[in-house]
Amino acid sequence: MIEADMRFVYNGEESIAEIGDEEYYGSDFNYMINVIYDLCADVPLAGASFSKSFRQTDRPQMSDKELELDNRYDNACDCGELKIWIPELESMKICHAVNEICVYNHGYSVADLLRMNDFWCEVKAIYQHIRKIYPQ
Repeated sequence: MIEADMRFVYNGEESIAEIGDEEYYGSDFNYMINVIYDLCADVPLAGASFSKSFRQTDRPQMSDKELELDNRYDNACDCGELKIWIPELESMKICHAVNEICVYNHGYSVADLLRMNDFWCEVKAIYQHIRKIYPQ
C-alpha cells in the first residue's frame, strides 16, 4: 500500500513567499499564516492525502489511470466552494489540494496559499505478505 501526504508547514518567515502585493491586502501574511497554522495544528490534514492498495494484477507498464493513481479527485470533484466567477477563467478547475487547504477546517485564503513556500511531502510504502497456512 502506498500512502502520500502533503501539507504546509510554518518554519518562520522563510516559509512565506513575498509576492509584492501585500499592501493591497493590508495583511501581515507572515503573522496571519503563523496564527492559522498554530490554530490548525491539531487538524489531521492541512493539505492533500492519498492512499493506494496494490493488487496482484498491477504491472509497471500500466497507465496511472489503470493503476488508479491518476488524479481522480480533481476530475470527480467540482470543488464548487472555490469556483472562479471571472468569465475568462470559469473553465479553470480548482484542484483537490487547494480545496483542502482553503476550505475544509483550515482557514487559509487563496492569497495565503499563493504565499505558502514550505510544504512537507511524505510518502510511505507498506508491504504485507499474507498467506494462508493449511493444517497438516
